[in-house]
Amino acid sequence: MGKGALKKTIAICCSITMLATSISGAGVIVSGVSANVRATGDFFDENNSVMIDKGGYKKEVFGVRTNDWGKTWTDRKDSLPTRTTYLTDNYKETVGTVPTNDWASSVVFDKYSESLYAHPLAYRAASNGMQMAAPAVTSTTSYVDGEPMVESLLKDETVELVVGGNNFSAKDAKVDKTTDWTYDILMENNASTSSIMATIGKGTPYAYYTFKNVEPTISLGAGGTDLAIYKNSTSSNILGVSLKNRKDGKTHYYLISAPSGTTWVNADGKLTAKMPTGKSYMSVAILPDGSDNAFELYKKYAFNFITDTKVEWKYLKNSSKVVTKYNVITKNMETGANGGDTIIALYPHQWRYTNSKFTGYTYETIRGTMKTVVGTSYSTTMQYNGILSALPVTKDEKTIGEIKNQLGYLYSYRKTKADPKWICFLEGQYGGYDTYWVGKNLNTLTDAIWLADQFKDNDMKTMTNDMVEGVEDYLKFWFDPYRAYIDGQHKDDYFYYDEQYGTLIGYPTSYDSDKQLNDHHFHYGYWIKAAATVAMKDPQWAKEWGGMVYEMIGDIANANRDGSGYNKNSETRYPFLRNFDIYEGHSWASGVANYEFDENGEMVDKKGGLSGGNNQESSSESVNAWSSLILWGEAVGDERIRDLGIYMYTTEIAAIEDYYYDVHDEIFTKEYKDSNNYNIQTVTRLFGGKYDHTAWWTENPIEVTTITMLPISGATLYMGKYKEKVKAVVDSIGENSKQWTHFVNNKEQICATYGKGDMLTDPKTNQDVVAEYYAYYDPDAALAKVDLSDSGKVENGESRAHTLAYITSLKEYGNQNFDITGSTPFSVVLEKNGVKTYVVENHTDKTQRTYFSDKTYVDVPANSVYAGGKSGDGENPNKDDSQEITKPEATTAKQSETTTKEETTTKKQEETVSKEQTTTDKLNESTTEQVQVTTKDEIKENQSTKENKHSDVTTTANKEGFSTGGLGNDEKYQAPGKVKKLKVKKKSLKKIRLSWKKVSGANGYQVSVKVRKKGKFKVVKTIRKNKNKYIRRKYRNKIIYVKVRAYKIVAGNKIYGKYSAVKKYKNK
Repeated sequence: MGKGALKKTIAICCSITMLATSISGAGVIVSGVSANVRATGDFFDENNSVMIDKGGYKKEVFGVRTNDWGKTWTDRKDSLPTRTTYLTDNYKETVGTVPTNDWASSVVFDKYSESLYAHPLAYRAASNGMQMAAPAVTSTTSYVDGEPMVESLLKDETVELVVGGNNFSAKDAKVDKTTDWTYDILMENNASTSSIMATIGKGTPYAYYTFKNVEPTISLGAGGTDLAIYKNSTSSNILGVSLKNRKDGKTHYYLISAPSGTTWVNADGKLTAKMPTGKSYMSVAILPDGSDNAFELYKKYAFNFITDTKVEWKYLKNSSKVVTKYNVITKNMETGANGGDTIIALYPHQWRYTNSKFTGYTYETIRGTMKTVVGTSYSTTMQYNGILSALPVTKDEKTIGEIKNQLGYLYSYRKTKADPKWICFLEGQYGGYDTYWVGKNLNTLTDAIWLADQFKDNDMKTMTNDMVEGVEDYLKFWFDPYRAYIDGQHKDDYFYYDEQYGTLIGYPTSYDSDKQLNDHHFHYGYWIKAAATVAMKDPQWAKEWGGMVYEMIGDIANANRDGSGYNKNSETRYPFLRNFDIYEGHSWASGVANYEFDENGEMVDKKGGLSGGNNQESSSESVNAWSSLILWGEAVGDERIRDLGIYMYTTEIAAIEDYYYDVHDEIFTKEYKDSNNYNIQTVTRLFGGKYDHTAWWTENPIEVTTITMLPISGATLYMGKYKEKVKAVVDSIGENSKQWTHFVNNKEQICATYGKGDMLTDPKTNQDVVAEYYAYYDPDAALAKVDLSDSGKVENGESRAHTLAYITSLKEYGNQNFDITGSTPFSVVLEKNGVKTYVVENHTDKTQRTYFSDKTYVDVPANSVYAGGKSGDGENPNKDDSQEITKPEATTAKQSETTTKEETTTKKQEETVSKEQTTTDKLNESTTEQVQVTTKDEIKENQSTKENKHSDVTTTANKEGFSTGGLGNDEKYQAPGKVKKLKVKKKSLKKIRLSWKKVSGANGYQVSVKVRKKGKFKVVKTIRKNKNKYIRRKYRNKIIYVKVRAYKIVAGNKIYGKYSAVKKYKNK
């Protein structure tokens, strides 16, 4: 055993006694391993662990798992994500991670794909090509309990068109390329001699296709009838076709555009394209109607194929706004010109917040009305309303006494309980102490820390410090890869990095956070919040242990497009913003987009018939994850992480208001929200192609609804913006509601239909969460509702102290005034009866002045919290360096005449971020400096207490200061170094061996050879790893010339370094 391992201690963190161990040779041998569990390597072997700072992760998986309350246990290695993925070599080489938790992730895991909801179109890859439709939005009922649900599904019976080829059959479908909201999907025949490449994306009415050795066809799917050419004829390369949707009987119109010179054969129920030699591409667009004007407008941009999409974001702190720019890059397939306009469809959460001029053409989708613009970019401006770590405590002495008592009970029990101290056993389905339920524990403690810290008496100070230390110690235990709970076959409480996928998995897992990579943002949000709380109280801890926090942030929200992680000395790679849907504005929970396995481990439907698409249940836990990034960024002085959190937090809230709560009364169908029926007020499961009011584990309406509320915190004040909605939601699930009585009266039948053994029927379930939420509407009534006695139910991430403090704070100070914002991230204004309370948290080391938009300001000392009246009057003298928010954006093409009364514009090219600013040509424009992670011995006494020593978020910024997402650290922005010490030697009679000194940070190498002195070098080998040798057969020539250069992959592009000196070699 190495010295590092010898210094570690095998710790016990549970009340179960560890079985006997003995030290033998180089490792620790743990006895009691079940015979049916494969032997694994030594847990304490240094080769199995990677240290970042004082913490680190495992490179190998150890231990067993259960998902049936401990009845059976299986080897964790059998529940790793499937090793079979459908990714092309091109994708693997340029990206190196697996695109999980996205709207199109099922392409990666199915042989073809499940339904892919891009809106306004939906797609499904199949053996006969790419199936597509604009599915009808229909109201229906749940098979489980008869409650209403809404669908817009692409299934066998709803496919409208199929883009395929004569005699073409795809062996599978693979992801070849991804951009921020598009996918290139490759479908090849068995011999890989013919193929169809489809480019599909969100917000585009066009689908783009290129063909190789395929005669393209357009066929009618089972969901359509009466296919007809309504515009032009088969002698034209561009056609307008119509069909009738079988589901709703509406006529849909499509534009089919093939290269100039193409003619069509209309026979056998399909259109066959006869394309000219050398041209093999096509676009298919869903038209908003059958008018000539629509046809001509969409025809104009039909050959501008989208080649890249990129989001940019910026937090404007002085105006407290988030500006997001959505950029599209195109290439005209007819002329080869780059940068032409296209038609872009905006979701409701986008068009509400943009100044863009719309075309007047719209689409009705499962997400409501999508409006269209013409151009290559547009921007949205949203208000960031601030967050708090905790609401200010009431001044009422009696209430304060009760809060302190409740804190004392919590503190006393958690500190003195049997190991693991501070952490309670909450849920046993997965064996207990998994990353989700431990996260809930951490949430209880962190809320208690922020609450206790508001009281300055010695008892409360001691309590705060002890709880901080308790959370610190528990996080250290998990973050140290040489410490674990070990009991025979059980090896728990560590993190593992899966190199093939580019993901961090904490063990024990739950809800298939390992097998399917589900819910990582739900789980890790609690952990990051806890770490941020500790870091704000003990900055030194963050310097020594913060590396693993950055790994968790990287796993759920990596801002580096090249995949590189946030820690300089870690080789981990993660997908770009894994969980967050950049275009649709909310997150996805399913890692694999809803594929399922049967009891034999086989996929339920290999053809991809599971038609709902990806989904997310707990929108509020997603918001919790992004607010945790704000907390962590502020705690360690990392503005890029903080601002990334603000961007996702603000955007997801806008999406929640539309798609989960429909606060504008425009999204839900009238049948779904029928007040005379079940009076459903929320969506609790949002799918790509449907939405409903249920949960994966229950139909109890209280549990179902509160999953979009919890955890209530200083970051959930947004829920109180629409007070009447709050009342309506709570009334809809009360004991006297139809939802509740229907559930209780039919529970046995519901359980049987849903395949569940039992469901809770106690109307007091999650009563504390309901009361806190109701306090946004009426805190007095909420206080009367909640039972804070010893017998009152407590939700697993809550505490009676926090519940009482939260409700009484709203009672005393009022709800948030959303018309007033502050110039710092942790600032809000609470208002009751016209009395404003300015609340500002200053987590910096300097006195901070926060200006408010009502022309007041508050001065707050370093590392303190202020709640009270204004310090003075005065307008913020500081101005944001971007004026984007004041400039309406013009469309870039002349408005077609339509029957709407939309204002028209003249053709004027909108100034957008230039192509050079969104590609690797400006890679040196980094707005943060990368810092080497320090070890304990390297930490200097004079370091700033908030200095960030981990983050590698060197996010690229354009000339306006917008973040374009990161592309790695400064070192990665530059070309790799020159290859040195190239050697060519004889390996054997028939082989030669090339070797050279490795180049730091290289992703691979290119070997070039010429066989004549005056000849040209030819690339003979591309090595796709940082590998410094190459063996190949000898050349017949007596003398050869060899050179090698390194390359890096940045944002999907290869950046080459300088070639080595040419090496001359004589064959012997």
